[in-house]
Amino acid sequence: PSAPEDSGPDDAVTDTFLSGLALSVGTLEPPFDPEIGTYAVAVVSSDSRLSVTATVARGMPSLWLMGPGLGPEGEPFEAGVESPSVLLSEGDNLIKILLTAADSSHTRAYNITATRAGTPPDTRFCPTVDRGDPTDGVTTITVVQPPAPCNAGPLWAGWHCTVLQSAANNNGVVYTVEARWNRVGQPVRGSFTWVTGNDSSTHWREGNNLSASVQDQLDTVDEVRTIDLAWSGMGTKTPPRNGFVNLSAVYADVVEHLVATGVAEGVLGHFGNSGGATLGCNALVNHGMHEVWDGVVAGGGPFWIDLVYLCGSGASQGTRVLIDEWTWFEVNNDTPCARGSGAQPSFACMSLIGPDSVFDFPHTTVSLVTGDTESAFITTEAGVFYRAITARTKTRDFPVAPHNVLKTQSGAAVVLQRIRDVVDAGSTRGDGNR
Repeated sequence: PSAPEDSGPDDAVTDTFLSGLALSVGTLEPPFDPEIGTYAVAVVSSDSRLSVTATVARGMPSLWLMGPGLGPEGEPFEAGVESPSVLLSEGDNLIKILLTAADSSHTRAYNITATRAGTPPDTRFCPTVDRGDPTDGVTTITVVQPPAPCNAGPLWAGWHCTVLQSAANNNGVVYTVEARWNRVGQPVRGSFTWVTGNDSSTHWREGNNLSASVQDQLDTVDEVRTIDLAWSGMGTKTPPRNGFVNLSAVYADVVEHLVATGVAEGVLGHFGNSGGATLGCNALVNHGMHEVWDGVVAGGGPFWIDLVYLCGSGASQGTRVLIDEWTWFEVNNDTPCARGSGAQPSFACMSLIGPDSVFDFPHTTVSLVTGDTESAFITTEAGVFYRAITARTKTRDFPVAPHNVLKTQSGAAVVLQRIRDVVDAGSTRGDGNR
C-alpha cells in the first residue's frame, strides 16, 4: 500500500494525518493505518451509498470528501461526524478524503476504491409509456373534453379547461388529467405546469396556500402562463399514484400533448411541491423532459431517490412504512419494501435515480426550495438529488416555510423568483425540440 499523498513542509505533516477512519458499509482493506494512503472496500449490490467517519491526529485540518454524487469539488465534513454520502455505481468507485492544514500550508489525501457488486437488471415493471422521447410527436394522450372556458367558479374566471386521458401504462393503470390554464389569447413568454403533492386530484389554485397569488403575479407582471393539473384514476387517490416513475411517464406525455396543441408555449417549466416535486424530477431524469423543460422548480423534495438504499439499511422503519403504505402502493397491493426483494418491481427501476436515469441537463435550470422546518430526511434526500445532477444552473433555497413552501410569504416569494429566473433566462435549446 502507498503512503498518503503529501504536499507542504515537513513541520506541518502531523497536522494532516488521520488517526481513524470508519465506513458506513464494508471493511477497509488493508485495515486503516495513518501511514497508508490507498485502500479498497467491497460492498454488496444493495449498498448504493457510502459515508465515512474520520478522526484527525492533531491540529484542526479541514476535511473534504470527493466521490460520485458529491459534485466536482466534493463536500466538506467534520472530524468525528459522519460525512455526506457518496453514490456507488456498480463496479469501481473512486473516493478521496482530502485534509488541508489549518494554515493551508499542507494537504494530504487518502484514497479508497469502493467496488459495488452488480446484479442482473430486472426492469419487468419499469415504465414503458413513450419512455424518454417526449419530442417524437407520439403520445398516449386522448382528449376526453375539448378545451373550453372553465365553468368552475370565479376563481377560474378567464381560464380554459380540458380533460385528457392516458393509455394504460405497463401495469394497466389509466390516468385522467384535468388541465386548466390562463392567459388565453394573450402573449405568453413562458408556461409552467403545476402539480400538487399529497392528493394530486386537486388543483394548486384551490388549495389553502399562496399559489393563486403567485400564479396571478406571473400572469399580470411576467406574462407567464400557469397550467394547473389535477390527476384522477386508479393509483392517483393517494400519493404517489402507483409509483412516481410510472406516473411521470404519463406526465411526460401530457406535457408533450400540451406543447403540440399550443397550450404550453414559450419557455417551458414545471413547478411541484412534495409529491409534485418528486414527480417532476422523475420526469426530468427518467422520461426525457430535460429535452423539453427549460426549468424545474421543486419545493419540499424530491425524495425516494434510491429504493435500493431506502428499503435496505438507509431508512427508518417509519419511512419504510410510508414507502409501503403511502408511497409505492401498487395496483396488485405489492410494495418493494414489504417484499424485501428487488424482483417485482425492481428497486432500481422504481427509484428516482435508476439504471436509465439522465443526470446532465445543459439546457435546464433546476431549483430546489426546501422549507427551513422541513424534516431532516427530505432535506437529505433532496441534497442527494442536487449533488447527483449537473444543470444549466442549479440552486437550493431554504426559506422560512414548512413542507409546503407556498404556505408562507417567504416560500412563495422564492418560488415566484425562481420561476421568473427560468423565464428571464430564456431557452438555449433552439426551436428544434419545440
